[in-house]
Amino acid sequence: MAGRTTLVGLAFPLAPTWQANWNFNYRLPLPVPGTWRIGGDVPYESGHFLDIYDTAQLRVRPQAFVNGTINYTSADERWAVGFSATNILNLRRFQGGLYSPTNAGQYPNWYYAYNPPRMIDVYFDLLKI
Repeated sequence: MAGRTTLVGLAFPLAPTWQANWNFNYRLPLPVPGTWRIGGDVPYESGHFLDIYDTAQLRVRPQAFVNGTINYTSADERWAVGFSATNILNLRRFQGGLYSPTNAGQYPNWYYAYNPPRMIDVYFDLLKI
């Protein structure tokens, strides 16, 4: 920031070193007409900075979220119903931010954005008409 003469050695902004996504989908072996499935995924992202100066207040820490789904498809595969949930653990994590210098930069205003809370979706799909 003020007084910095070089950006050499600083991290690329918005560029986590690691990103990964673990997922699964399993067909439940139930003796009923149709198909029941469960699934889930866990996306992971290592920490990174949001600006070119590696400002501590704009560092996004490493984070992972847990998502899941369960659904049923009819025996004739004409329709499906189910629900999915994102951020099952209802974690609140810093995702983005910025600052606005005031008073010639002596006391900046910081703005922060966080991920959405747990969300549950219920759906019904017509697969064939």
